Amino acid sequence: MGVVIHSYSKLPMSAADFEVLLNRLLTEIMLARAGQDEGMIPVYALLSEWADLDLPVHPALTSSRDRAKSHLDQLLDEAKPWEAETITDLKQWLQWCEDNAATAVDGELDNYTFSFEDGSEPVAEEAPETAPEASEPEAEQPQRIDLESDPELLTEFLSEAYEHLEVVEQQVLTLENDPQDAEGLAAVFRAYHTIKGVAGFLQLEAIQHLAHEVESLLDLARNHTISLDERLITLILQSRDRLLQLTEQIEKALHSGQQPSEVIPVGSLIEEVKQATQAALRGESAPAPEPIAPTPQPQAAEEEPDAATEEEEVAEALEPEIQEVANAPVSLATARAAEALKDSSDNLVTSAKRNATIRVDYEKVSNLMDMVGELVIVESQLASASEEVVNTNQHLQRIMNQLKRITKDLQHTSMALRLVPIKPSFQKVARMVRDLSHSFGKKVEFYMDGEETELDRSVVEQIADPLVHMVRNAIDHGLEPNEQDRVNAGKSGTGHISLKAYQMGSTIVIELSDDGRGLNSEKILKKALERGLIDSNRDLTKEEIYQMIFLPGFSTADKVTDISGRGVGMDVVRRNIEALRGTVQVESQPGQGTTFKIKLPLTTAIIDGLVVRVGNEKFVLPTGSVRQTIRPETKQMRTLYGKAEVVVLRDEIAPVIRLHQEFDIEDAITDPTKGNLVIKSLGPMMRRVRGVSGGAILGDGTIALILDPFSIVAAAADLPDNATAGAVVSA
Repeated sequence: MGVVIHSYSKLPMSAADFEVLLNRLLTEIMLARAGQDEGMIPVYALLSEWADLDLPVHPALTSSRDRAKSHLDQLLDEAKPWEAETITDLKQWLQWCEDNAATAVDGELDNYTFSFEDGSEPVAEEAPETAPEASEPEAEQPQRIDLESDPELLTEFLSEAYEHLEVVEQQVLTLENDPQDAEGLAAVFRAYHTIKGVAGFLQLEAIQHLAHEVESLLDLARNHTISLDERLITLILQSRDRLLQLTEQIEKALHSGQQPSEVIPVGSLIEEVKQATQAALRGESAPAPEPIAPTPQPQAAEEEPDAATEEEEVAEALEPEIQEVANAPVSLATARAAEALKDSSDNLVTSAKRNATIRVDYEKVSNLMDMVGELVIVESQLASASEEVVNTNQHLQRIMNQLKRITKDLQHTSMALRLVPIKPSFQKVARMVRDLSHSFGKKVEFYMDGEETELDRSVVEQIADPLVHMVRNAIDHGLEPNEQDRVNAGKSGTGHISLKAYQMGSTIVIELSDDGRGLNSEKILKKALERGLIDSNRDLTKEEIYQMIFLPGFSTADKVTDISGRGVGMDVVRRNIEALRGTVQVESQPGQGTTFKIKLPLTTAIIDGLVVRVGNEKFVLPTGSVRQTIRPETKQMRTLYGKAEVVVLRDEIAPVIRLHQEFDIEDAITDPTKGNLVIKSLGPMMRRVRGVSGGAILGDGTIALILDPFSIVAAAADLPDNATAGAVVSA
């Protein structure tokens, strides 16, 4: 609404501009229903903005407009719904305005007597039917979805809706810190506006009504009629979460082919938004709503919209009324929905011209990766089989080198297709920090850096949960309980949490830091001794002590909350990260804070590994799990208690694990060789084999198992898989 009127601020206003304004008002009135207040605020806002612009229209229009605005103002103050007479009179008045738009700006008009009297009830020209009395709200029903008409259109809507809802969450969190970010506010408004419009075409009423109400609120904020405070920001985020739930429900119904049975309530939330908006219009304050459980950078100042954007908004405002669309044949509604989706897609592309993309099904990319993987294997086999011939034939050697180069380039390119920014996972963390800090009553500033760092899509999807658990602990246990404790410790009253990502070679590093109390190594050690996890005579380094927090059920929390303290979260963190062939390190300074450093492979499809032979069998050790390779001398080897074998390295003792003993294989030792390997799944039968994480086909065609050093060391020590620090693995 505000965008349309914004285009009229350049006087004089033309008759065509006036028609657009009237058309928008009429569209909002068409949504009105007697006994409800649907659309009352948008109509009032449009009339208010028209009055503020002081446009040179005929005095008869100005007078009737002011009477209409006065009557709506009275209804809003008394929290009354639409009256049948009000709706009828407004429709008649707008129709009269539209019929005379060509001369309404500067022509001569006969005085038009509008039926509203200042501050009084409307006078009906005809005795209308009795307006229905407000009744108790009906029980909400599961949303109904047209799964038959055009599934492809519904699928496209889902895709666009997810993108828009992601934009909403990101920009609203920015708006909370920078309420003057006009560009961010406009982006949120456009997202809700597009969702509402397409949902209306597809007859997704719950989504349409909720999005419409929030859109009205945002429009008032865009036009500086109200300001977005904490309670309104919370309501916008809650509405976003509810729309996400409704969208996910549609996706499930589309896949199953069955109508949803679960009721996702929206009526109470719509009512909350309405009441909060009316309170904001009256300048009243209200307590912020309780934040709902979270679902698993400032912009530049707003620039003048270009001509293309204004034309799109005007064209959109000139769309036939919603009532006409609702009664139109299915083919017409479908065509308009498709056009709306196309416009939405065009807007998204326009806003990111530098990153032009096409949408490709993930399965197609995975199939391409599989084929490239097979090509890498065949190239390796060909190089191995023709090694002797190539060494004596320079021409063939050049061809093989060229094949190797092309294969490697193709491999890197195809791997890049699976890489996506880690931004979605970071955004979930930003939302969680916001909600949890409000829940605990702690002031927290959150910083993100490197959210455009790219990772394999499968890694991005699986890293979200570990980050969530770590953030919960950082806010609940890491930061001081209250502002005064921080001040007493010589810190600012506001806690700081930072999350950053960067690439080091073929490894992605994610760091989560807080400036809280830090880890209490003495408390951790005491708890570990009480549970019998370590020998009381054993000397542990700080790093080894900190690793104890990742043990199952381990917690030093004095009390258990509904957020953390049960000793489950950090166990999940390490287990998930190691499943991605990654590692997690902990650095902490008492009283200064803690940093968790996660190191992950760029992709889980291809790894660098050390190939070792044990007897007639070959195994692969991922290089990411290998600190160094050594050939210990006899004098470095020791035996403890006649059983445990250790090696002395630079005055440190490390246990030795011999693979031939662990896997019951004939002893044999060969030098390891390094190679680039394509990982193959072992299938469900081999998935639970301890110490093995996958398989690979080597250049000579043999199959080698990829070992999981952490599980092997844990098995040798009869400990849980995540209770290891380091060891020497020997063939």
